[in-house]
Amino acid sequence: MNLVDALLGEHAVIRGMLSRLVRECKDRPAHWTSAALTMLEDALGSHAAIEDELLFDGLLTRKTGVSSALESMRGEHAAIREGLAGLTRAPANLIRGQMEQFAELVLEHFAVEERVLFPLAQSLLSAEELQTAGRQWAKRRGVQQGSPVA
Repeated sequence: MNLVDALLGEHAVIRGMLSRLVRECKDRPAHWTSAALTMLEDALGSHAAIEDELLFDGLLTRKTGVSSALESMRGEHAAIREGLAGLTRAPANLIRGQMEQFAELVLEHFAVEERVLFPLAQSLLSAEELQTAGRQWAKRRGVQQGSPVA
């Protein structure tokens, strides 16, 4: 599997999580929201770590001039972590508004990656490099490639 395809798949899953959280966080009990935020934190944290290690680090070795863009992306990863931490402390009456702002931040970050960073990766890294990184992604995620889906 190509790493960019895997990361796009993760974006789709996280978008779904964000959409449901925004829709339902106000009407659900605090323990539901807390559990959902914990799952979102795990998903976003591991996604960002994989992007940083398997994609950003590979791009840094390829082309000068991309380092500022990659540092910006890493900075956005940090801002997303901070925003998520703020959500876990938000009072129940403010959670929906803060959740909407947080979702907007994440979705804009994904849009930039999909519009700029992923095409850059596909132009600078060879198909074999993207496949190798995809195999590393699969190993970290516990995905057995080539096995039938039940």
